[in-house]
Amino acid sequence: MRTININLLAPEPAAATGLSLPSQLDIDPLLILIGVIGVAVSFGIPNLTKWGVITFLCEPADRQIAEQEAELKHSEHGSQELVKRQKLVEGLETDYQVLQGLFSKRGVWVNILEELRGLTPTDVWFDSLTTTGNDITIVGNALDYRAIAYFYTNFQHARNFTAPSLSGIKLGAAGDQSLVSFTLKATLAGAGSGK
Repeated sequence: MRTININLLAPEPAAATGLSLPSQLDIDPLLILIGVIGVAVSFGIPNLTKWGVITFLCEPADRQIAEQEAELKHSEHGSQELVKRQKLVEGLETDYQVLQGLFSKRGVWVNILEELRGLTPTDVWFDSLTTTGNDITIVGNALDYRAIAYFYTNFQHARNFTAPSLSGIKLGAAGDQSLVSFTLKATLAGAGSGK
């Protein structure tokens, strides 16, 4: 006799191979796996690229820019200090040249002042003596008009002075003593007399 087995139960599902999909869907699990990997790669590669660009390109560039800006600020401060020192040096150079010119002309001025002392009578004195270029202006006082006339005559025959002219002659007093004030202008004869 022969035995027939009839199974009235539904067949047991096959052992899961990783992905179980309803049987009515006719989708290949490998295709789904490829799709998931594709999505991960399409979102991952740009993010990974962005991270790489930021980490290896942008951040070092930002650090270098910050360093260069700091160096530039330091250089600007240094250049401002250099400009200040340059102006100071130029001012000192100008002062040095003036002093050197005066020092080299001291012999000329010794002669001029020595002659001026010899031209001045004892009853004449100066309140001020100024020079502008080669012009000299003497403001002074005398005890009388005759002393001023004598002083003016001496100037007309001087070695170091030319074209003397008198002005501002006024009679005044200092206490009980009468005084005559005057202004005498002349030109220094030597062009190298200095200022």
